[in-house]
Amino acid sequence: MNIRNIPTSFFSAACGTSTLLIGAIALLFCAAANATPTAAKQSCSMNQQRLSAEYTLTRKWDIRSAQTKNLTLWRNVSAHASEVALQYPQEAITEVWSRGNDGRSRPVRYFDDYQRGIEYFPDEVKGSASDQVWQSKYQLIDDAFRKQMTLVSEAGEGCLRTETYELKKQGKLYRLVWQPASQLVVLYQEKAMSQLFTIELQQTSEDSEQIDQFFASRQAYQTTDYADVGDNESDPFLLKMMKLGFVQHGSSGFYNADGSKLGGGSHIH
Repeated sequence: MNIRNIPTSFFSAACGTSTLLIGAIALLFCAAANATPTAAKQSCSMNQQRLSAEYTLTRKWDIRSAQTKNLTLWRNVSAHASEVALQYPQEAITEVWSRGNDGRSRPVRYFDDYQRGIEYFPDEVKGSASDQVWQSKYQLIDDAFRKQMTLVSEAGEGCLRTETYELKKQGKLYRLVWQPASQLVVLYQEKAMSQLFTIELQQTSEDSEQIDQFFASRQAYQTTDYADVGDNESDPFLLKMMKLGFVQHGSSGFYNADGSKLGGGSHIH
C-alpha cells in the first residue's frame, strides 16, 4: 500500500455533491528531494485515475458540539471503465458513479450490509452531462468553484506540490489545500460564525488489487432500477429503505462531504 501521511492543522470543509466545505496535511510520496520544480514534475509517476483516498469529515456547531464521519473516495478510470465511488463506512452505504461515452454521469447507491443496490439513470440526475457533476465526485470539488477562489500560496514540488486557495463569499470563509498531481482535496474548510465544516485527507493508496476488488464486490450485489422501486414494495429491503428515506435523491438521512444530504442529483456550488 502506498501511503501518504499528512501533517494536520488548519481550517477546512468538503464536498461531494452540492457545496464544498472545510485541516492540513503533508503527503509522503514520489518527489525527488533535491530536484528542481520542473524536474520534480517530470518525475511524478503517480496514477491519479486509480487510487483510494480516506477522509475525515467534521462538522462543528460550537465548542461543545461536533459530528465526525468518514469518507473514502475510490477511483477506477481506465480505457475499460470510468467510475468513482464515495464510500461512507459508518452508514455502510456506497455511491458508485459512472460516466458513459456520451459524457453523462449516473449513480448506483449500494447498501453494503444488505448487498443490495438502487440504480439511477442519467435522466434522473440533474445536469448529468456536465463536467461539474463528474468533477464533484472525482475530486470532491469542481473546477468552476476552485477558479472562484484566490491562490494565496504554493508549497512542495512534483507529486508533493500543493496549492492553497481562499475565498470570502456570502458571509462564509472558504479555504482549500489542493494537490494538482493527484487532483485531490488535501484540506477544505468552510467557516461561518461559530459553524465549521472540515474535510481532511488522512491517507491514499494505489493498490490496484484492492481497487479492483472494491468495485467488483459491489457489482455482484443485487440491484433494482429506481424506476421499478414502486412496483416492488413487497420487497422487505426496498420497503425498509423507502421508510427510512434512503431511496429518494437527497433524502438518504446522512450528510455527504459538503454537509448536505447525500443524493444523486446535486453537485458542488
